[in-house]
Amino acid sequence: MTDLSQKTANEKRELVDIILAEVEKSRRILAESAAAAHDGATHEDAVAKSKYDTHGLELSYLAGSQAERLRLLEEDASKLRSMRLPDFGPDKPIAAGAYIHLAKTKKTIQHIFLSPWCAGIQVVWQNTKVSVVSPLSPLGEALMDNFEGDFVTLVNSSYQECEILAVI
Repeated sequence: MTDLSQKTANEKRELVDIILAEVEKSRRILAESAAAAHDGATHEDAVAKSKYDTHGLELSYLAGSQAERLRLLEEDASKLRSMRLPDFGPDKPIAAGAYIHLAKTKKTIQHIFLSPWCAGIQVVWQNTKVSVVSPLSPLGEALMDNFEGDFVTLVNSSYQECEILAVI
C-alpha cells in the first residue's frame, strides 16, 4: 500500500471507480427487482378479483418506488463520476472529496471517503475497507472544516473523541 502522504487525486479516482462499480452492482439488482415488480403488476393474474384483492396495486406501488430509487441511484452515480477530487493536506480543511484516516482508538482506524453521493457504501481499496460518508451525516458533519491532526467528538450513545490522522 502506498504511503498516505503520497496518494494523489488520480488514486482517489481509482477509489471512486471502485465505488461506482459497487453502485453498478446495486443498480443491476434494483433494475431486475423493479422489472419483476412491474411484470407482476401488469400480469393478467394481478387483476383484482374482488375489492379486497390489492396484490396488483401493491406490486404497482413497489414497481414505482423501485423505479424512483433506481433513478436516484443513477443520478448519484453520475454526480459522483464527475466529482472534482481535490488534494488535501495538513493546511486544507476537510470537505467533500477528502479521503480521511480517523483514529477511533489506538488500534482502530476508520478509512472514510467524504462524498455527498453514494453514501453508506463500503468498498475495499488497496486492501483497506473504506466507508463512503455523507457530509450531512453526523460523522460527516463532525469532520467537515477540520484539519489533519484535529480531534473531533463523535456523539452516538456516548461521546467518543477521535483524531484525524491524515487527509488526502
